[in-house]
Amino acid sequence: MNNFKEQIQKEAFKTKLNISEFGVLRKRLLLYTKYHPLPEDLINKKVAHNFPPNNLVRLITQITKTKLNVRFLVGVFALIMVVVVVPMVAEQSIPGDTLYLVKIHFNEEIRGTLTLSSDKKVAWETRRIERRIAEARLLASEGKLTDKFEAEVTTAVREHTKAAQDEIDVLKENDAEEAAIAGITLESVLDVQSAVLSDDAKNTTTKDGSSVVALAVAVTEAKETVVTARGTTTPSYQRLYGKVETETTRVAELFESIRLLASVDEVADINRRIKDIHRKLDKVNRTKKENEAKAITLLTKVLSDSHKLISFMTDIDVRNSVTVEELVPIELTEIEQLDLLKVTLADAIVAEANLKDGLSNLSEIYSQTFPSEDESEQTLIDEEDVDEEIGKKPWLVTAEDMETIEEELSQGLIKLSDLITLLEAAVGEEDLVSGEEVATEIKELTDKLLPLITSQAEEKDNETQTTSTSTEAGEVEVEVIETKPSTTTEDGITDQST
Repeated sequence: MNNFKEQIQKEAFKTKLNISEFGVLRKRLLLYTKYHPLPEDLINKKVAHNFPPNNLVRLITQITKTKLNVRFLVGVFALIMVVVVVPMVAEQSIPGDTLYLVKIHFNEEIRGTLTLSSDKKVAWETRRIERRIAEARLLASEGKLTDKFEAEVTTAVREHTKAAQDEIDVLKENDAEEAAIAGITLESVLDVQSAVLSDDAKNTTTKDGSSVVALAVAVTEAKETVVTARGTTTPSYQRLYGKVETETTRVAELFESIRLLASVDEVADINRRIKDIHRKLDKVNRTKKENEAKAITLLTKVLSDSHKLISFMTDIDVRNSVTVEELVPIELTEIEQLDLLKVTLADAIVAEANLKDGLSNLSEIYSQTFPSEDESEQTLIDEEDVDEEIGKKPWLVTAEDMETIEEELSQGLIKLSDLITLLEAAVGEEDLVSGEEVATEIKELTDKLLPLITSQAEEKDNETQTTSTSTEAGEVEVEVIETKPSTTTEDGITDQST
């Protein structure tokens, strides 16, 4: 019997009106209402609608029947305010606000506790560093960053850095490669923040509550600590390449999302960096076949650049403070590198000519100041006279020093000439690797040699100008104090003017 009843119910539920039947029924109902309208007295009469309360209204009605239930309702409301509303409002607070302690000691600590994996904890502590620095920069922009607040933020940055480093050490015990990647990420974030704070420190003073010098020093020290702790530990090529692909994909997605919002120059700069990253990856692939360790080093640089580019695109404070060139310098193409080598070659040829002229002039200056016995029998200069003369003219050097300078310049010119020849060959063969190495040597050599001829020559020119100015002043003074002949007026008064 029960089975029969269930079957009837199932069949009843299956039975439905089709579209045509539904249309016929609807038409009949409309016709019925049209030809059987309500009486006028019922149309104008206000009918009370006694709809049954919904579940929420019914619950509130039942709760509020007694004082105990009212207290319970008030307690629930207060709990919601404390657990939900207050923390949400506290997220917008900065140091000095009433709810700031709720933000750092409740919100952030709860979130840190709910973060279970070590790599997520490192990411969260890194985010807390960025939050503290953003708060300090906001106070500094308003002139409210007192010494007390700056000290608190500086301490917090050090604590969060240490906490992140501790989690990296924990992660290293289970997954050394992931720990190395986390260290690279943390270092990149600190590098970006250090650049931002260094730029702020240049444009602020220490008296108006806007200085971030101490905080900038603390972030730089934190970055050095992370670099030291990471040491020479590097992830494998495959693991690092996978992370780089993930980050470069994110870079491309972010670039597409801000393309219409950023300025034309920013779009061009970011697009150039993205192309540079792809060129670096091509270089990595070529390098791996010969030297995997060098390829890993290049990949580490690509990962760091990707993180910095993401920070530039996602953090408006970073974008308003520093340029993308300061964070991620341009990677020159082969054509640009070749053009730069040509410029270096031209500069080296000019430097060689200047060094030759400078060596000749330096020898002439010294011989004129201290003539030998053969040149002037009347000006025999002993050692004391030389010391006295050099004391009057600090740009001069002793005979022994002069010989050393001449010898160094002569040897340097020989080496510079050889390097110029090598650079010319590298440019002609478009050998960028050798050319960059030679160009670096040329720069180091010219930076060492040019000061030897410029310091004495500049001091000599300054003294010559000073002497000339003094002489002209003396002549003017003589003309001013020159006395004119006395004359006698018709009244017999003697007039003598100067």
